[in-house]
Amino acid sequence: MLDEGRMELVDHFTWAANMSFDHFVRAKFAPYPNWTKSYGKQKAREFRYQLPSFDPRSHHFLSDAFYDGTEAIRQHMVDRDLWEEDHSVASGSDSADAFWLSHLCNQAPPYPAGLSVVDWQCHLYTAGQDTEWCKAVGEDDDYFYSFNNRSTYMGDCGTCDCCRKVKPPSVSDENRTCCILFNDLFLNYTVTSDVSRCMARAVREGPPGSSHGSLLISDMLAVFWCLFPVVVATIGVLRKRSQSVVRMRFSPDQVRRVGRVARIWTRPLTTEPAEELVSEATSSSEVAVMRPERILFASLEHVIEHSGGREKAIAGGLGKVAGLMCRYHPGSLICVTACMPGKDYAFAEPIGHVTVRVSGHELNVKVLRSEVVNEPGSNGDDEGPASIAYYILDHPIFRDRDDIYPAPQTARRTLEFYSLWCQSVARIIDLEAPDVYHCPDFHGAMAVMYIERPLPVLLVLHNAEYQGSISTQHMGRREARHLADVFNLPADRIRHETFIEGKFCMLKPIVDYARKYQHGYGICAVSRNYALEASLKHTVLWGLPELRGIENCMPESERMASAKMADSSDFEKARTAAKLFIQEKYGLAQDPNARIFVFLGRWVKQKGVD
Repeated sequence: MLDEGRMELVDHFTWAANMSFDHFVRAKFAPYPNWTKSYGKQKAREFRYQLPSFDPRSHHFLSDAFYDGTEAIRQHMVDRDLWEEDHSVASGSDSADAFWLSHLCNQAPPYPAGLSVVDWQCHLYTAGQDTEWCKAVGEDDDYFYSFNNRSTYMGDCGTCDCCRKVKPPSVSDENRTCCILFNDLFLNYTVTSDVSRCMARAVREGPPGSSHGSLLISDMLAVFWCLFPVVVATIGVLRKRSQSVVRMRFSPDQVRRVGRVARIWTRPLTTEPAEELVSEATSSSEVAVMRPERILFASLEHVIEHSGGREKAIAGGLGKVAGLMCRYHPGSLICVTACMPGKDYAFAEPIGHVTVRVSGHELNVKVLRSEVVNEPGSNGDDEGPASIAYYILDHPIFRDRDDIYPAPQTARRTLEFYSLWCQSVARIIDLEAPDVYHCPDFHGAMAVMYIERPLPVLLVLHNAEYQGSISTQHMGRREARHLADVFNLPADRIRHETFIEGKFCMLKPIVDYARKYQHGYGICAVSRNYALEASLKHTVLWGLPELRGIENCMPESERMASAKMADSSDFEKARTAAKLFIQEKYGLAQDPNARIFVFLGRWVKQKGVD
């Protein structure tokens, strides 16, 4: 206790002291003299969890308050007859305050709840009062007074020169002895008038028997419980290795295990060479390697080449990758995108519509299709897809946006945009039944929640900082029901598949999908360093067996041209001339041996400028 009141051990983990009081005093529990750690009472603090700003009810909605702190816990337990009035719990928090002790031998403070008897408050001078009066008066019948020394102890007084706090009542005409008990294991304590409870209790003896035998049994049990988790973990690893399904790594070939393992492909193989590979692998118990033939790539950024020219919507590196994929990706490629305002997509042919449900309303999304068949060597080499099918989704919600990616994320219209986008992508996936769904970033991640049949997925993170998250408040059942209406999904699926650490995250469904169907494989980032950073920083990616870093694609034809130039003498001359030009233009010292750092990109943390 503070000042006085040395406590003695009276039972297991329980300390006690009998103390007499004739007035209210404040105290804390401390483990030793000159203590730096103490245990006291934490005030009841009010918390309110409001609706998010995208919910129109948020402007007029006031939720019931929740209370935190040891005093709130005590009151909660007493109101439900789980504790007596003399029971409470202590807190070792730095913000914990001292509790009250008095002749009443209970937990009651000297004043009703809501009236501060601890904190210093600003005192406004009245007639005849000034700074000198504040320094000299000390106290009156109701308050203590003190000049504000600007210390943290008087922080609630603000910038006032004179501070005051309520004076506890004097009860010197009554003196009573109270028993104070403190359990240093559970941190609960009791203040009671029953002083017999502070008497030391005899330690009970254990059951009869050989002490050596008891110790031996205890040692054996300790060894068993230490080894048991190791044995269970080892068995689990061995079983997983013997029953592992495909590890989706797509680099670029796809690995498929055959034999006892259930095949996760959504459509049978039809080409004869692939069938021969499967039969050979079955006989030799080896892994069959095959190339996925049809890839579906869904991105809001796009570069569409057509006979009349080019339509593009690019915000950053993803748009560049989308353009390169359409030029150089091997095999057949299906590109799904959405109409941008101000763009002309007359080159695409309307083929029908898909119907989705957003915020309780059925919406018809017009589907345009444009197919490009590339002849070998049409790109100047033999690289590139044999054919590209562009699916362009058209709806007023897609047309009515100021940028490629609508904002803010908390706005209802933004959520409705992504609901419309993900549901429409899922319908195209069901229509085309591709071998692999390639999903860049979070924008189409929730499409896996709508598809009818599972298929392998590849998630490539260009910027994992943006996960389609809403973290303005803690998400609960009410918010889940609201989001379920927007995304046309059951509220339970929203809570379990999109909520993480109390926030809504659109990236989580496809990560969980990869965990469920692909043992966590098939998730990549656009560089090895960024993959390492993202796997450590973002909790949604924790626990994955790997987050593979892949460099942004560069066509082999361009790579070879760069290599040839680097090997020639003309390259060194051009490099030296370019360096001198930069040094002269920007006022730098003209030194052909100096190093020049060039940064191309947005000057943001995600690009590694820190």
